[in-house]
Amino acid sequence: MSYNDFMGSSYSRGIEDVKKFWENFQHVVRDPHSRYSLRQDSDGFYWADDSDEDENCKIQVAEGKSLEDYKHVIYKNDGSILVNMATEGNRRHYYGDYLLRNLLHVLPESIHIFQSTGKNKKFYAIWEPGKDVRAPANTYSGNGHSPDKMWELTEKVVQFMPDRSVNGAKLRKRGPKVKVEKSAPLTEFLDRKHVKEMAKARLDGDLEISVETNNATFRTAQTGLYHVVLELTRPSCYMDEGPNHGLIRRLAIGRFVDQKEIPELNQMAWDICKDIPDSMKRGILVGERPSL
Repeated sequence: MSYNDFMGSSYSRGIEDVKKFWENFQHVVRDPHSRYSLRQDSDGFYWADDSDEDENCKIQVAEGKSLEDYKHVIYKNDGSILVNMATEGNRRHYYGDYLLRNLLHVLPESIHIFQSTGKNKKFYAIWEPGKDVRAPANTYSGNGHSPDKMWELTEKVVQFMPDRSVNGAKLRKRGPKVKVEKSAPLTEFLDRKHVKEMAKARLDGDLEISVETNNATFRTAQTGLYHVVLELTRPSCYMDEGPNHGLIRRLAIGRFVDQKEIPELNQMAWDICKDIPDSMKRGILVGERPSL
């Protein structure tokens, strides 16, 4: 389940909504939107699977297995929230989409857990107490949450602490905002290897330079920001054998920038490439300097 697949929560304010649900429905405490029932013990409130019968729990505990295996989400008395990301059976396994949706239904909207869409399929969490972090950032309206940090889950049981840290996870921070502030000839931004490749492509009549504006993501999550880059390619073979085949250099003019900054960066890209013949340029780099 990716970052954008699920947004809603039945308990958006966390423990406040859980307590209210408990007070109103103590005799019918199964959440209508998930497979879990709300229970209470000395540690606090916890959500357990309806299929986890009490007698079966006692047998499993007697065999040396922890009762925590049957508590999927615990709102602890110390203000932390413990999430069990594994199920007990013949072997442990990570939650699939369906079970992760059940977890998110009973977690506050200040917590979002999702799986990256890349090959590694890692689980990440965003934890910002008091904020709704599930609405993805919208590049047009400016609404939603733009994550600048998240947690890579390294354990099957993780604990979201009141101080905004997460036990059982590694902190990952978004890259810094970058803008080229001073214009200079294109070759001054390239190392010797890329200058040679560019010169050879130019002699072969096989050089193309363009400006690309891409949505900026962070661990596959939308940030509502943009990357502006100069791409130097060999058009005769670009992407023939892979996404970077024929790519000479991808030069960042701006990283993680707002939409309103793009016209200024387009001008900077034009200034950097002004000494390159128009026959080797594409898009806004051709002709007169773009206006703001």
